Amino acid sequence: LCNEVSDHLPIYMWGRVARRYLMLPAQGYHIATSVHADTIDDVIALYHHDLRLKPEDVRRLGLVVNIGLAGRAYPYRRRWFTMHFLRPGVDPKNPDAIIPLPLSLWNNYDDTFEHADQAILDELATWAEMTCSDFAKALKQRTDCLQELSQGQGVDMQQMYDAISDLRKRSKKP
Repeated sequence: LCNEVSDHLPIYMWGRVARRYLMLPAQGYHIATSVHADTIDDVIALYHHDLRLKPEDVRRLGLVVNIGLAGRAYPYRRRWFTMHFLRPGVDPKNPDAIIPLPLSLWNNYDDTFEHADQAILDELATWAEMTCSDFAKALKQRTDCLQELSQGQGVDMQQMYDAISDLRKRSKKP
């Protein structure tokens, strides 16, 4: 986990240091950060062009969540806009392509989300080395768990950890 990737303020991470951090997944690390970017295309352009990351380094980043300012009057509110999975494989016809798969897209008009279609879910199942049926069951278990946790007053860090631990234990049972 690191500071924001941006050239906006000196406390943010940028340049050589940001590039080195964003290349850590090639060494097996999982990373998390935030970035000033309004769309998935802006994120990809910033990482690939501004920071000069190779396409394979950008593709290794995995999930990209766009959070932005919503509303027409001050105070604006921060809200989740989109989530994409960066396709890790290389397209033989276009080896430099960085292809984001939309998992969740916010519909501003009616404040709802459009979720990944079955073709994308099937591709994720293949990437995760799961059958489509097993992937669908695992996704439903996780969705149900999160929906249950979101009821009422929410949960603290320990309760979330315990819920994830329980889910993993149940998932291992035949």
